[in-house]
Amino acid sequence: MISYPPDVLTANAVYGNSLTVPTMFDTGTNAVLLPTAVLQSEIPNFSASSDEDGCGLSNELQGGFNLYYQIPYANSNSMFSTTFTTEPTSNMCSVVFPSIPLILEGWTLDVGTMKYGILGLPEMVRHSYIWILGNNGMVQYVGIE
Repeated sequence: MISYPPDVLTANAVYGNSLTVPTMFDTGTNAVLLPTAVLQSEIPNFSASSDEDGCGLSNELQGGFNLYYQIPYANSNSMFSTTFTTEPTSNMCSVVFPSIPLILEGWTLDVGTMKYGILGLPEMVRHSYIWILGNNGMVQYVGIE
């Protein structure tokens, strides 16, 4: 379990094997927002002109890319590791979307030179959360599994 005090907004997530970027989980965001540097570290020969413009949104990453990240466990040198796949797949927009409404778990957007990443609700639904309350009933830590 990864535990953070509730007032800590970010964790130093490690993308790929070496790129560390402050990253936060945010239930109010309906997308995964990642700096270009993260996408360049995760996708071989990443190019905005060929790997973006999913479903007509210029900074949306096309689907089918596996993105890997690690988050440090609380009070430990160990890391929690996970992978998610971007969506939609590139052919869903051109083949399926014109005739059938497309329901997505969530988009992955390139946010350019932003210095932090945001793992919004689409990525959060893949994890379990444990809320640790203090004697006063207030949240003391949030555990992410």
